[in-house]
Amino acid sequence: MDVPVLCFEIEGILVETAPARRAALTTALAADGLTLDDDIWDQVRSLTVESAATRARRLLGAPEDPTAVTLATLRAEQAFADRIARGITVAPALLATLERLSAVARLAIVSRAGRREIDALLERAGCTGLFRPILGADDLTQGLPAAWTRVVSQTQALFPGQHLQPYLVSDALETVREGRRAGLGTILVGNAPAHEAIEADAWIESLADLTPDRVRGLGTSPSGDPL
Repeated sequence: MDVPVLCFEIEGILVETAPARRAALTTALAADGLTLDDDIWDQVRSLTVESAATRARRLLGAPEDPTAVTLATLRAEQAFADRIARGITVAPALLATLERLSAVARLAIVSRAGRREIDALLERAGCTGLFRPILGADDLTQGLPAAWTRVVSQTQALFPGQHLQPYLVSDALETVREGRRAGLGTILVGNAPAHEAIEADAWIESLADLTPDRVRGLGTSPSGDPL
């Protein structure tokens, strides 16, 4: 029997970080006299901190400057850490949902967040110890498909003899598309129009809707059907 491996992006799925991320990047760019607007934020919001700083600077017409990118990245990371230390918003019934899912699936994290950020977010959300393995921004240098492959191999080593079926859980349509190209099952989370939802193997409105029974039905749910 196939055992699902649910690969979660922590940001936007388990924990709502977009406001803190945007404020942190805004602060980091403002130090160089740059203003982050809605259009540019929409283009960089799903990137790692360093990639977001690099892309935003380029879109804002700033000169190529690796040192400036490094400093902006460090400022953004520190501003983000300061903000999450004051509190975070977690998905409704997060811990109970994850504990139920862990009875029928292996839980992993593949996230654009840095590992220290992931650990801090999981601790504040009360979810430490539920995910193995955990891959962060430093593990994505070869791209998401390589990271997903690594998750499966590490999970297989932890649970030898099981036939694993990986699924990524994301609120980003581009990530879902990349997952499908890589041969993974895909679960799109959040409000999505029908023409986008149909691109995923399954769609749920919120993480709380991902119940054990629905995970068991992943292999039989037509693409884009709500679970």
